[in-house]
Amino acid sequence: MSDAPLDLSVRPNRSTTLVRAGGALGIAGCMIGLLVFITACAGFDAVFYFSPIPVLMGLAGLIMVIAGGVQQRTLKIEDMHVVAAFFVTLIATIGGLVEVAAWRHWTIFFGQGM
Repeated sequence: MSDAPLDLSVRPNRSTTLVRAGGALGIAGCMIGLLVFITACAGFDAVFYFSPIPVLMGLAGLIMVIAGGVQQRTLKIEDMHVVAAFFVTLIATIGGLVEVAAWRHWTIFFGQGM
């Protein structure tokens, strides 16, 4: 058995960064968008009124991720965390925009309105 002491110290500098908060908004936006999509597939078209929520959450998270990645370089945030948060917020924004397009009956593809 090892005689090395077990380090159980708590790190007080574990604050929430803008990248983490933006990523959390992106994940929440993706989950809300997924629930809107599944509910709309079940036949409840009124749920499309909630489709701007993922767009707004994704855009707010995207702004927070970009600002956090640029401003908080001294916190030693790994690049992959910034890329992952950027990807999740981008997916929430795009998915929400597709749901808004379905809600507003926008023509997305060529020849769809004919």
